Amino acid sequence: QTCALPIYNPNAKWKFEKSPPNILRPHLILETFLNVSFIIMVRNPYAMAESILRANPKASIQDIGNHVLNCLTIQRKNCYLKGNNLIFKYEDMCDRPEWVEQQIKEKYNIDDFSLFADTGHPKLKDKHIHNHNDIQISNLKNFHIRELNKIFSEAKDTLDFWGYSIINEHSDKQRTHFTESDFNVIGFDVKELFEYDISKIKNK
Repeated sequence: QTCALPIYNPNAKWKFEKSPPNILRPHLILETFLNVSFIIMVRNPYAMAESILRANPKASIQDIGNHVLNCLTIQRKNCYLKGNNLIFKYEDMCDRPEWVEQQIKEKYNIDDFSLFADTGHPKLKDKHIHNHNDIQISNLKNFHIRELNKIFSEAKDTLDFWGYSIINEHSDKQRTHFTESDFNVIGFDVKELFEYDISKIKNK
């Protein structure tokens, strides 16, 4: 989560609104308000899928994959909306926040704009924005990746548009984040983890 200003300012030149459903109704917003600009952002589809799955563990990976692809597709169309719009990716915001800040300052004439993490979140230790893609993607099981690949393969042009690609399943060496269910599947007692070298554990 990022913040543009620490408090709400009724006299601010710009008002920021970031409700996710707004990606579906930009034309209604354009018809309702004057001087509208859109900041359009997407994220690696596999990391996005993991985030949704983690928040909704009982959800179908197929439903999640379709939702993620729909978001990428809709945002692709939104890139052609009229207005003084800015387009970037989650990876840009995390890996080069200074560039994103500068783009916003220049495009919207906001001198004091800055990106920072919401330090009120219980899991965040500092205000720096971190890219969690690799960790989150590594948390996906191989069957999650297989199902997501089936869905994403049907729209490679959309992934290409955003600079993303189909990924391979994890190898044993790539799997660095294991859950209790992983060990239960391979018949390994979680209580015995500290007695064994994790590198010796093999998926069956």
